[in-house]
Formats: sequence, C-alpha cells, structure tokens
Amino acid sequence: MKDIGYYSLLKQIKTRVEHVNIENTLSRRRLASAKTGTPQSRQRTGPTATYACKQWQPELPTGESDAVHEEKRQILENMSQRYSKSGAERSDVSTLMKDTYYFQRKHINDAEALPVTVLKRKWPHLFVQKFLCAHFEELTGINIHQKLKQAMQECGRVDFFKSKPTNDCVKRILSTEEHKIEPYVIQLLLAHFRENQDGLLIIADLSISHTKLI
Repeated sequence: MKDIGYYSLLKQIKTRVEHVNIENTLSRRRLASAKTGTPQSRQRTGPTATYACKQWQPELPTGESDAVHEEKRQILENMSQRYSKSGAERSDVSTLMKDTYYFQRKHINDAEALPVTVLKRKWPHLFVQKFLCAHFEELTGINIHQKLKQAMQECGRVDFFKSKPTNDCVKRILSTEEHKIEPYVIQLLLAHFRENQDGLLIIADLSISHTKLI
C-alpha cells in the first residue's frame, strides 16, 4: 500500500494516544484486580496496556507452578550475592533467567506495583545490561542492540553538523577521528544540546595498557 500523508499522521497520533494512556490503563487494571482479587496473570490484557509487547504476561508454563519459579528466583538471588557481577557470565544463570521470564513479568505487572528497590532485590540480574536486553527482546521481539546499530547506520548521518556546526564543541568533535559511527553520533548530539557526556560515555585511551587501566 502506497503511503499517503494523512495515513502516516494517523498512525503517529494513534501511537501517541496509546503511549499517553498506558499508565491510566494499567492503573485501572491494577485497581480492578485489587478490588476483585483476580490474579494479575489471569487477566486479559488489552492492546493499549501491552503497547506493542508480544509477551506482556505469558501463561504459566505447563507442568510448572509459582512455587517452582520462586525456588529458581531464590537460587538466582543467592547466586547474585555469591558471585556478584561475575555471575552474569555463568551459563546456569542465563538458563534460569530465561526459564523464569513468566515469573519476572508477574512481579513487574503485580497489582501492587512493586517498588524498583524491591524488584531489584528480587531480581538483581534483571538490572544487568545483558539480561535487561534479553528481557526486552523476549517482551517485544526486538533485539535492541541490532536495532540501535541498524538505526545508526540508516539515520546516523553527520552531514548536517559538517555543513553547519552549531557550536564550538561540535566543531571540536568533528575535528577528531572516529571510526565507529555510534559513539560519534552520540557525542555530536550531546555537544549540540550542550549536555555533559561524562554521565553517559566513558572515554578511554586505548594506548594505555590493560594493567594500567586496572
């Protein structure tokens, strides 16, 4: 179907309305659950609440129970305390995180809306980049790393800044040599909006030996 102006505009407005209403929809659903006592995982979730998510709240896997998932969650919590950050590289941790996706979503979608501090204590690995990205891919079907790389390749053009540098910081960054487009574009955007990059990027001198960095 050939795209026409008002069709694209209609899609944008619809997406924006869904985005604005998502919190209200979730609040109503949680309030209804609290009044009726209906388990959150059994409620039918509408398209606005799920907001393009493919696995918002999956069903309990056949032959399993919440008790089994709670045991796995406790194992993960103990492993996080035992191995700290190095535990994220363990294959058994990866397997357990994948197997407990249903239970993770149940806690995230809980009618009582668990505070982030509690959620972080229950699922510490979920706040590690590796597993956060894996959870996002399971939730939406989108590999965020591939999507970001693709977006950078398709949209990461610096011709605008080269033709019309907006400030001295942009000029300074343009004068440096950068082979990877992703950090280059991010630095240019930060410079354009006069934002401090220290909180987002870690700049390291690759000529320094690994032992010195440690």
